[in-house]
Amino acid sequence: MTPSLITGRAPFGTRAGIGVAAADLALVLAGNTLPTPLFPAYREKWGLSSGTLTAVFAVYVVGIVVSLVVGGRLSDQIGRRPVLTASLAIVTVSAVLGLVAPSVEWLYAARVLQGLSAGLVSGAAAAAITELTPDRSRAARTTALASMSGIASGLLIVGALAQDVPEPTRTPWAVYLALLIPAAILTQRLPETSPSRSPVTIRLQRLAVPAGARMSFTLLAAGGALAFSCVGLFAALGPTLVVSLLSIDNVLVGAAVASVAYLSSGATQLALRGRAAPPAAGLAILAMGLGILIAAAQTATAVLLVLAAAVIGLGHGLAFLGTLAAVNRLTAPDQRGAVASTYFLANYLGVSVPVLGVGLLADATSLLTATTGFAIVIGGLLLLLLTALVRTGRMPESEPAVEGQPS
Repeated sequence: MTPSLITGRAPFGTRAGIGVAAADLALVLAGNTLPTPLFPAYREKWGLSSGTLTAVFAVYVVGIVVSLVVGGRLSDQIGRRPVLTASLAIVTVSAVLGLVAPSVEWLYAARVLQGLSAGLVSGAAAAAITELTPDRSRAARTTALASMSGIASGLLIVGALAQDVPEPTRTPWAVYLALLIPAAILTQRLPETSPSRSPVTIRLQRLAVPAGARMSFTLLAAGGALAFSCVGLFAALGPTLVVSLLSIDNVLVGAAVASVAYLSSGATQLALRGRAAPPAAGLAILAMGLGILIAAAQTATAVLLVLAAAVIGLGHGLAFLGTLAAVNRLTAPDQRGAVASTYFLANYLGVSVPVLGVGLLADATSLLTATTGFAIVIGGLLLLLLTALVRTGRMPESEPAVEGQPS
């Protein structure tokens, strides 16, 4: 292995290389959640509406979709290490924009860059971890753990930092920038694992559905999208729900509630050890979680809100792996890349579009009404989808799930 051109030192060994790739993934995804605990502070500072806050959250999907559709093959062409380095550079620019932001328009720009960085790091880091780990199941668990721990720790650390500091909308960004510097240095010693290189060609990633299984795929992709819309609600509005519905003006508490959904989902995926339950199991649990969310909103009960987040996280973990495994089973090997891109695109839209609707409805009515309406509508769609899945027989027994996850 040749020395790094930047550090002049030999690359790390396999174990350290896995750690660096996983840390890059966790750090970038932690940055993606950084603004969420700060939304109540931004609302007070700039007088932002719920619709604006959810738009700030949702716009990062633009960057993810661009990286998915345009740059999905980039790490295969130029290598894993250069793409991870580029991802860290992009998220650094986004953090600078967040640090100095004089208005919400700067946050929009920062969020798009965060999405672009997340899309690039997800593919490159997952590929590097897989290529450095002989056991594919272990590689998938490592990737899932890095993803979920990054998201959850980002929420909790920002919540703690923003609680009692003089500049709550700036200090977390400054601390995050300080963490990115050593990450970028260590990444230069990551072993390059890409098996081949080719000239860079920018072309749109082909989207497709499995041949002869359009209806089944549509139902499964809808299940994935609905699952991600449920955790997306907590990612976008978890801290705001704590302030508005529970009257608890504590940033750390709000961040902790938001993180419960992701911790529950991550723990579920790790416990399954690469296996997938039938999709209907996760979808049914999600519907139960939304029922608990309605009760929490109507009674302003903190315990019920935390329980709703935990149950929704459990349902998300089961539904994500279940629908993904079923899609993989329907898909011919020569279509898997294009079909997976279509499936994940549905998930990204599920994260952003319904949450944006909640924000706009909250502006027209109230956050209580909007949250309750979201739970009723998504819960109803989940029950309709469950019925359709039962009728079409798309409820496979436990089977291996392929790795990969939206950020």
